[in-house]
Amino acid sequence: MLNGNYIDLHAHSTASDGTDAPARIVALAAELGLRAVALTDHDTVSGVAEFLEAGRDFPEVKTIAGVEVSCSYSCREIHLVGLFVAPESPGLNDFLRIQRAERLRRNEELRLKLKSLGFPLESDEPEFLVPDPGNLGRPHFARALVRRYGFSSMAAVFEKLLGRSRPAFVPRRLPDPAQAISAIHDSGG
Repeated sequence: MLNGNYIDLHAHSTASDGTDAPARIVALAAELGLRAVALTDHDTVSGVAEFLEAGRDFPEVKTIAGVEVSCSYSCREIHLVGLFVAPESPGLNDFLRIQRAERLRRNEELRLKLKSLGFPLESDEPEFLVPDPGNLGRPHFARALVRRYGFSSMAAVFEKLLGRSRPAFVPRRLPDPAQAISAIHDSGG
């Protein structure tokens, strides 16, 4: 238990690549004695309603709606965290829908590359059974490869196959940071 002066403004749930449900994030924050926690899943706000609802059971923890958006800046991938977003914002949701569609495109290309390298994965792998397939990312693929092909760890999968400049790496087409910032600001974030 912490002393109650700590916050976590960057938490992921099973709505993207985290391992705990959005409601569980709040419970864990309360167990740790955090004063505030933000749910900032990758390119989605789909877990925010559950997260905020769970926050009602833990009034000692301030729950903050957020999102993490991958962007491209100067030929590099950067991640922007938006806080205090309105998860029902049409503009933000339209922007995030485009990002998830790009993930779907990239994931299909990734699946084909893995198959050509002798590591086929099916669309019904347990790691891929998530509420929104548009939120699947390389960590989901890494977990599936560890389970199915006996890699020693996710780090080993990234080192051999999925990391940048590795044989199965597929880059995403990412928005400019200004686009992401605009979508976050337009939602009140």
